[in-house]
Amino acid sequence: PSSTRSTRNHVPVALHAALVSSGSWGLSIANFDDSTMTFEPDAILETGNITDICPFANDPTSDGAVYVNNSADTIGFIRRNATGDYELDPASKLTSAVWPSATGVVVSACRHQSGDLLFVTESPTGEAELWVIKAGASVATKVGDTAGGPRTLRTAGNIAVVGSYGTGGLSFGAIGIFYRSAVGDWLTAPLSKTGSRSIGIDMKELPVGRVAIAYTSFTGNIVSVTVVDGTTAAIDHDVSYDMPTGATGPGHCFFIREFGVEAVVVTCNTSGHIVTQPVAYN
Repeated sequence: PSSTRSTRNHVPVALHAALVSSGSWGLSIANFDDSTMTFEPDAILETGNITDICPFANDPTSDGAVYVNNSADTIGFIRRNATGDYELDPASKLTSAVWPSATGVVVSACRHQSGDLLFVTESPTGEAELWVIKAGASVATKVGDTAGGPRTLRTAGNIAVVGSYGTGGLSFGAIGIFYRSAVGDWLTAPLSKTGSRSIGIDMKELPVGRVAIAYTSFTGNIVSVTVVDGTTAAIDHDVSYDMPTGATGPGHCFFIREFGVEAVVVTCNTSGHIVTQPVAYN
């Protein structure tokens, strides 16, 4: 389909001891009960089209997360309270008053390890812009344009990537790559990837100052891994893997973050498969 927004961000996100679920219906949190070793019943805490949830610094072991309510054009936060449970933090919610010059509404957001909050907006005709709220700032600054039909923004190290599906039959999307300079400015990388019809993205830092980017191609039935220099964002390795026979419509993808395991898990929206794909970085 040309639009997959209603199904692109329904994958539950684990945050230490809570399970956060989201979709076009809203957002719910089920905290883990240590005494019974089970998740507590969840409840819908916010309604609306929640198009993204990202743990702080894209780190599943962090103490909170950023989420996007696309229908309200807001960015909200989930934090751990004094008792250790995760809950919404309504006092920290950001509205479009913080990005008054944006041509569209927020689609995806991620808080960088520096404290910078990055987010991507999409206009009614599909144009996409990357914005940043620097740590301590009260108004967003535009970083640059990126490919139309944005789906997911993620960061690792000093690299940020926006995956875009594209806006029409002849527009095949891309991954837009950005990097944070030594003085803290976010800049557009000299080379980005085109033709990916990307929906899901994940990223992780590698040894020797490199960053790996995993992203799917919904119509091409592949998952790709691009490795970039962690300082300049220059591409130094790029490989694509076909989905197994019968596995179609790859949407989300996630690096397995376990020592010694180099693989990406891919969820296939069309066929309903979950694929574990071994990957290499050289």
